[in-house]
Amino acid sequence: MEYHSMDEDDDIEPPPLVGPSSSTDLSRLRELGQTYHQQQQQQLFEHYHRLAQQQQQDAAAEMFYGDADAAAAEAATAAESGVGVVGTGNGSAVPDIELPEGINLEEARMLEAAMLGIPYEGSIPDFRRDEVATATAAAPLSPETMEQRSLRAEQDAAYEESLALDRAKQESLAAAEEAAQAECRAQQEAAAAAEQEAAASKAVLAALLAIKRARLPPEPVSSKPDSLQIVARMPDGSRKARRFRMTDSLQAVFDFVDVQCNEASAKDEQQEGGCGGVKPGSYRLVTQFPRKVYMEGTQESLQEAGIISDTALFIEAV
Repeated sequence: MEYHSMDEDDDIEPPPLVGPSSSTDLSRLRELGQTYHQQQQQQLFEHYHRLAQQQQQDAAAEMFYGDADAAAAEAATAAESGVGVVGTGNGSAVPDIELPEGINLEEARMLEAAMLGIPYEGSIPDFRRDEVATATAAAPLSPETMEQRSLRAEQDAAYEESLALDRAKQESLAAAEEAAQAECRAQQEAAAAAEQEAAASKAVLAALLAIKRARLPPEPVSSKPDSLQIVARMPDGSRKARRFRMTDSLQAVFDFVDVQCNEASAKDEQQEGGCGGVKPGSYRLVTQFPRKVYMEGTQESLQEAGIISDTALFIEAV
């Protein structure tokens, strides 16, 4: 935004300085002087009123609280070119900021005093001059102005620090909430996957039991000379008994045990494998005296396996 001093067209011509020839001329001269003084004050007020309307608060803040290092680096150039800079007011030659074109040092200080709400203690600039005043032509800053500058800088720094802390807190809360939501989603996905896997396992078990049930041979009556009874003893102490022919395959005994122990769990999703956790393919059949081990999948008959009379077989996990 462009700032400018008072136009030359707005200048008020002072009254002619002529010697009074009578008391009437002296009174007239006094009235003219008072009128000139009042008009000059009114003109000064209107000028700063227009100047305040043209600039935004952030531009004013940048003017008085800008980067001191950058301003210090340009001090020499500013002094040679005649561009006004605001001094520190403590006798140091280090400038604070570079003034816009058309604004002299005293104008800037008067505006700063108005913004800070403190009295202006310098001299009133001569707005009829076209050249821009330099830092050496300005009066030193008052202690009250320096104190207000320091207080404003401290307040701005505290505000920025508080804003940064609030922002960090919000980011931390957002990250924690996002992590909690991600963990919840992971748990839900894991539970859904486990449920799907359990359902698939139930379906596979049901299909396998249907096959085993279908290939079970008919149970013979006890009066048949080639019939024998097989008693399977489970890990939980229960027993499963059935009659077979000696010509039936040994696999038929495994099928019988699997159907008896897992048929209920295949129908009820809440019930695990029965008979102490006996599941297809998880065990072998064993005789005690003499010890003999039978594995699932064999195609030999009971007679070929050496089972020709009533026999007790124990479930042994593999």
